[in-house]
Amino acid sequence: MDPGELEALALEALRRADADPEEPPPVFEIVRALLGTKVERPAHMVTLGATHRLHGRTFVSVKASLSIQRAQHVAGHELAHILIREAALHLDDEERAADYLGACLMMPRPYVVKFHRAEGFAPAALAEELATTQTAAALRIAEVVNVPLAAVSPALVRVRGPESFVWGDEDAVRRLARRAKLGPGLARVALTDEPRRIAIVADEDAAESA
Repeated sequence: MDPGELEALALEALRRADADPEEPPPVFEIVRALLGTKVERPAHMVTLGATHRLHGRTFVSVKASLSIQRAQHVAGHELAHILIREAALHLDDEERAADYLGACLMMPRPYVVKFHRAEGFAPAALAEELATTQTAAALRIAEVVNVPLAAVSPALVRVRGPESFVWGDEDAVRRLARRAKLGPGLARVALTDEPRRIAIVADEDAAESA
């Protein structure tokens, strides 16, 4: 997966949708602009999201019971699959790429750079502004400004930031997250979108310039 290629694909998609990457519209609006169809919210869905074609038109469906924050994430992911296939990208892991591209569509790099310069590392504020989850916002800020970050939940440990910053394996990150004091240069950030979820972020002096 080439993040730069996916970032460029997101900006091109926003251009086609006549959307400003520094003032991005909700993902549902991007879907409608690009596909000409509204995001469907059927209650009977088994999966969280899906795409289908009917009478020559492409539709994105998202499970009705999802919160708007989760629904936007899922809609962005499903739209990302469509864009990846349209661009004929050859990827080893399309699911991972769709997650990344979906985040780029919801939180475009130019917007996140502007937000970070004004607010710093503030995932709760970013999530509130763009109706996304705090976890997605934390991961996206770290991707864009290259801040070392580990997002820890009961199911997953996800890391972002420069490759030169070594977190260790998943068990090491979980042990770190359980410490009362993290140590110099590290801060704990609560993520309230799900129970028992936190981010550990390194001092932003270690981050490369956006």
